Amino acid sequence: MHQLCDKINANGGHAEMLYMDYGTEVLNPKAKTHIRYRHYNIRVASEVADDKNNVLVVPELWPQFLQNYKQIQKCIWWLSVNYGEAVFKLSFTDNSIYHLYQSWYAHAFLTRKNAANVYPLFDYLSIRSSQTQPRKERIVIYNPKKGLETTLKIIDCCAGNNIVFTPLQNLTRPEMIQLMKRSMLYIDFGEHPGKDRIPREAAIYNNVVITSKLGSAACFDDLPFPEKYKFSPTDMEHIKAAVLSAIDNYEEAVKDFDYYKRVINNQETEFTVQAVNLFCPGKIVTVFSFSLQSATGIRQIRKIFNDRVEQLANKVRKNLPASAKSKIKKIGLH
Repeated sequence: MHQLCDKINANGGHAEMLYMDYGTEVLNPKAKTHIRYRHYNIRVASEVADDKNNVLVVPELWPQFLQNYKQIQKCIWWLSVNYGEAVFKLSFTDNSIYHLYQSWYAHAFLTRKNAANVYPLFDYLSIRSSQTQPRKERIVIYNPKKGLETTLKIIDCCAGNNIVFTPLQNLTRPEMIQLMKRSMLYIDFGEHPGKDRIPREAAIYNNVVITSKLGSAACFDDLPFPEKYKFSPTDMEHIKAAVLSAIDNYEEAVKDFDYYKRVINNQETEFTVQAVNLFCPGKIVTVFSFSLQSATGIRQIRKIFNDRVEQLANKVRKNLPASAKSKIKKIGLH
C-alpha cells in the first residue's frame, strides 16, 4: 500500500494513507507512518472524502469499509486470497467495484468468481540482486509461521547431513538480511496466498528456493523457477533429496534461479507502469505484459516486430540497386 501511494505521488497524482488501529479496525486520523515506510513519498489522511473524483483502495481483508461511502470510486486490492471471510460476502459482479490483483493466483480466483473490472497491480522489492556475495554456509532458512509441520518433518529427515536449519524469527531487518546472505536454501511449505515477499528476498540474496505447490507457488508466473523445486508437502522423500542436492550442488542449483531474479529485479518498473496507468490522470504508459504459459503476448510482440521489419525493409529497398533487390527476393528479409 505504501509503495502504491509513493508511485502515485511521484508521478503527478495525489495519494494519501489512512490508518486503522491494529486489532480494533477503527480508523485513526492521528496515526503516523511507521518508520519502516517513511522513505516512501507518503501523505497521511485524516478522513475519506466521499467524492466521485476520488478513489478508495482497501485490501481484500476489509471490503466492508467500502459500504460506508456512496460517491467515491472503490477498489479492492487482492494482496492475498486465502484469508478473510468478509470477501466472500461480496457481489463480485458489482460494476461499481474495481478488483486489483497482486498475483496471477489472485487473478485466477477473480476469474472463477466472474469479477468485473479486474486489473493487475503487483508489488516489488526495494532490493536488487548482486553479483558479489559472502561465503555461503550449509544453512537452510525457513519461516516458522508458514507450513511449520512440514518443515519440522524435513528437519528430522535431513538430520545427520551437517545442515543447520534456522528460523526467520526474532531478527532485526539487518540481521535477517545477513542471514539470507549466508544461507544456501530457503524452504516454504505454507499456503502462498499471494506473491510472498520472503521467497523473493531469499532468491535475491542467492538462495535456492524450495516450496509447496499451494496457492501462488503452483503458478509459474508468480514463482517462475523450475518445477523440480516445488513439491506436495507429503512427498517427503523427494523433498529431502531436493534439499540435499541443492546444498551439495549449490553452485549449479542456484543458477536455476537466474530468471526468477531477473523477474524480481524488473518488478518495480512493472509496478510503476501499472500504478501510473490506473491512478495518474493524463499519464498513459504502455508496456507489453504477458503470461509466460499462454505466450499470447509473445505472439503479439512477434507480429508488431514483423510489421516493423517490413516497414524498414521497404525503406531500404527503395535505395538499393536492382541486383541487390533480386538477391533479397531469394534470401528473404533476414
